[in-house]
Amino acid sequence: MFFYTFIPKLLNMSLTASVVILFVLLLRLLLRKAPKVISYALWSLVLFRLLCPVSIQSDLSLFGLLDTPVTTNDTIISRISYIPADIVHTEYPSVALPGLGEDTLAWGEEQLAADPLEAPMVIVTYVWIAGVLAMVLYAAVSYIRLRRKLLIASPLRDNICLADEITSPFVMGLLRPKIYLPSSMKEQAYILMHEQHHIRRFDHIIKALAFGVLCIHWFNPLVWVAFILAGQDMEMSCDEAVIRKMGADVLADYTTSLLSLATGKQMIAGMPLAFGEGDTRGRIRNLANWKRPAFWVVLGAAVTSMALAVCLLTNPKRDSFGLSIVVPAGSRETVFYTHEEISPLGNYIIVSSGDGLGDTEVSLKPVEVKMENAYDEPVYLTPGMPVKMEAEKGGWFKIGVKIQNDTDEEMIVYVNVENVTVRIADVSEPETFQMEAEILEVNDGYFLVEPVEGSPELNSADKIVVPMKNMDPALEPQVGDIIEISYNGEIQETYPGQLSDVYGIRGIAKNVIMKEDPSIEESSSTEESLSVESEDLLTEAIYNAILDHNKPAGPDDLYHCASFILLDQEMLSIDSEPPTPMEVTVYGFALYQAYEYSGAAFREALGSHIPVAITFEIRDGEYVLREYWEPRDGSYYVKDIQDTFPDTIAENAIDTQKYILAQKQDCYIQAVEHGSVDTDSVMEQLFGAIESSPAQASAPGDYIREHSVEYRELSYYGLYTLRYCFEQFLQGGQTGLHGHIMASACRDIILAWGEADSFDREPVTGQDWFDAYKSNAELLKAQYSDEDMAKYYSGAWLLLQMTEG
Repeated sequence: MFFYTFIPKLLNMSLTASVVILFVLLLRLLLRKAPKVISYALWSLVLFRLLCPVSIQSDLSLFGLLDTPVTTNDTIISRISYIPADIVHTEYPSVALPGLGEDTLAWGEEQLAADPLEAPMVIVTYVWIAGVLAMVLYAAVSYIRLRRKLLIASPLRDNICLADEITSPFVMGLLRPKIYLPSSMKEQAYILMHEQHHIRRFDHIIKALAFGVLCIHWFNPLVWVAFILAGQDMEMSCDEAVIRKMGADVLADYTTSLLSLATGKQMIAGMPLAFGEGDTRGRIRNLANWKRPAFWVVLGAAVTSMALAVCLLTNPKRDSFGLSIVVPAGSRETVFYTHEEISPLGNYIIVSSGDGLGDTEVSLKPVEVKMENAYDEPVYLTPGMPVKMEAEKGGWFKIGVKIQNDTDEEMIVYVNVENVTVRIADVSEPETFQMEAEILEVNDGYFLVEPVEGSPELNSADKIVVPMKNMDPALEPQVGDIIEISYNGEIQETYPGQLSDVYGIRGIAKNVIMKEDPSIEESSSTEESLSVESEDLLTEAIYNAILDHNKPAGPDDLYHCASFILLDQEMLSIDSEPPTPMEVTVYGFALYQAYEYSGAAFREALGSHIPVAITFEIRDGEYVLREYWEPRDGSYYVKDIQDTFPDTIAENAIDTQKYILAQKQDCYIQAVEHGSVDTDSVMEQLFGAIESSPAQASAPGDYIREHSVEYRELSYYGLYTLRYCFEQFLQGGQTGLHGHIMASACRDIILAWGEADSFDREPVTGQDWFDAYKSNAELLKAQYSDEDMAKYYSGAWLLLQMTEG
């Protein structure tokens, strides 16, 4: 993981520091007449940005003018993120370089599956390491060579030494710095004062630290510029300090001494533990122009520098917060919560997916609330589609996402939230552990459970007593159900083991027992009724498994339905005569939808569409859910499908768009029948919205493009859209805009069903299209049986049923 995330983090710090360097260069130019100690102090801003990836937030930050992307960890601390830390495994990463705006890299799931940045990122990391080692080696060799020259140096007094092999004075050492003077140099008070001022100001430590930072950011040319100019400002500020202390009378002699140093061999620039009189010509020019600055100049420069420091050391404030959620290695699908707590500024919050988070269910966990119904039920979250959740203003909550981590490494995902304040959760709050277990017994006040396979709790006990504390009120536990238990992590060493402190119990999977009863569909819950034409027990078990896996815990006012496209199935049987089936796994696409009814229509409140592998054990003719498998998000998605699905269907399972329309139409049929929806009224509303604008346009395609959401709804209604349009066309006269849009919707639906509508000539109006389609349907009826018509020409068959009925 280090090789994939370190370089992006390093580049973010280096880019941030580059912006600061440019501002410092500009201000340094404006402060030419100010004391050099101010310019020298400004370089500390650069040093901070090069070393520290985070900073506090402020409305005064200059980075806000550059629309700088910020990742916020809490109310005051944030980090600048030009490049996502997990760019290698982010499906649609956005890169925002300073001043150039944001750009999204153009790759999706198929490209991401190959991890196109993994190998380059590893190579870049190794190149960076090689550069650092080269810098350190250069400094080490230079230091050793200099030490050899100082072997015969003789002490003069205190920490001052004389050496024959050097040509200019310098300071060397960190903990016990010494001043080395050339033996040929006549001792001058101001020379020693200059070097002692370096030591008193800890310049020898600052220079070593600056060189260490240069080693880390060796690839950034602006950092080299900053290192060189900071060294010059360091020397010039020392020169000015000596002149101010000793008076302008020594200026001529001091300048002469510097001039003599300019003719000698200069100190090695890359020697952090020994630095001396560099850039003597620049220092001479500075002293030649030096005069004691006016008070107002010093005051103005100091105030300007402090203001710039506040503006450059802080990050811009953002209204949204990116909160991290740690998903432990090897964890099954469950709800994990942020460590931070949020409080809505109004009566709602806006939640969206951050780095590493794909389609998931997001929920709120109350921490401090006053109202009984203080927050919304869990909602479905899709990347790029923020959701609004109602929550009590001023209350405190944690945000949780339903996710799993099948890897052997801890995973961190991010959820973005707006319209909130954030605080760090009380560290005294007990740590919560989750255990998934199968119910073996339901007793008065407690369960006897067995942890599921792979659970770490199996290391403590294979059977555990669980008190019925803090249980989901909607849970109706039965033997064989799989439940999730939140507890404090302690299991008493008894047999069976026992949990002492339980924070919550919720259902995960039901033990679906289906019996051959012709009335089974009628006795099903109205809320979860399914339009399953066959009474096949396996089909019923599949649909129930989809609902149980996706439905939020607790009662709601939503209608839940499902659709399943079977791609393949595998049967495990006992070798007998005849073979006795023991286990079956079905592979296909599962669509889960939850609809909210309002007036004469309904809208989607929750949903998911994903390839699944569902395994059932067959016990006495009953299908008992054993495993419900889904692929992981991000770069794992395609690989998981290829590893789990049979090779013959893996490609179809990756194509998420191939079956979605048919499954959406299936769920819409269920929702219409459940809510007794007046589809003709819905059709009038949808077509009315589409035909309302743009008024100045004449092409039907312009109306469709402007109202793509409503037009897509027409395709989801499918059968009902065709029936409405056919009734309109049968009345005749649909030669205007309404007829064009109806014809377009009908053609898109029947083409999606695999039915061609090619004619000898392209119809001019919508009515022309329908008349040609009706004639073609009558010709097909003469050629094919009713069974083939219904199977291969569904649209034509519907039309014929309407005309003959």
